[in-house]
Amino acid sequence: MNKDKLKRVFAEGIVKNQRPSVHDSLLWLNIEGEAIGFKREHLTEKELLLLKELYPEFVHIPEPKTPEENEWNKWFLGERNLAPNTANIRFIHFTLEQSIDDYDAFHDIWDSMSEEPSSIIWFSQKNGVVINTNEMTREKNDFESLIDAMSSDFYADLTILIGAEVAEPKMEQFKWEQQCLENIQSLNPKKRVFHIHEAYVYYLHSFIPTNERNQFMKSFFTEEILHDFDLLNSISVYFESNLNISLAAKTLHMHRNSLQYRLDKFSDKTGIDLKQFSQAAFVYSLLLLLPLKKH
Repeated sequence: MNKDKLKRVFAEGIVKNQRPSVHDSLLWLNIEGEAIGFKREHLTEKELLLLKELYPEFVHIPEPKTPEENEWNKWFLGERNLAPNTANIRFIHFTLEQSIDDYDAFHDIWDSMSEEPSSIIWFSQKNGVVINTNEMTREKNDFESLIDAMSSDFYADLTILIGAEVAEPKMEQFKWEQQCLENIQSLNPKKRVFHIHEAYVYYLHSFIPTNERNQFMKSFFTEEILHDFDLLNSISVYFESNLNISLAAKTLHMHRNSLQYRLDKFSDKTGIDLKQFSQAAFVYSLLLLLPLKKH
């Protein structure tokens, strides 16, 4: 019996508009990846046994612990119209490759990144959001270090999307950012940290069929260029360093002249001048689609 039919058959006994929670009167099951709750009083003993036999019980995620998390949770559930922020905030959306056992340790690692405790809301065993109220001064490498720590402690890869800083959060913006993370992961599975400005480009590319996208890449990059990962990675780091060749060379642990040689080589092979903004921006958008190695 599929999920939709199950909801129709047990319509009166289905829990509606409520996050999964531990309660003796409710039975929560994981049905096709969704947590569906049943009111035990509406189930016969045979129905209860059958449902337990067919579907695994849902593993509950942490409930909000602080007053701030409770207020944010109400906003996500639609129980309050205005977001409970008192200053500029940004959502840091995250998804785990697999579920974890120690949610408190996960929270502690996030707190170590911030001057103040973080508010974290879980939507499933693998997905959630961190509400960041501090000024974003962290570099991308700091988040890479965070992800390495998560991977080491939980043996699960973490991917994050750093959302836009806003004074008045809107649910539409939140849901769009959340949807972006879901859509763009498949375009560059090796990438673990996405910023919102990158997400816009990835999101647009997601509507282009894979075969057309590959043909598009080959129209501008030769096979030799596409397989020269050191060259492409060098250009990517150059862009991430705000076109500062000295900073990029330092990040890549190479001499400035060596990096300049690579940039010149790329221009000679492609005819694209990376010193021109429009051409550099175009190349940047293409490189986002390549699974380049971390530096």
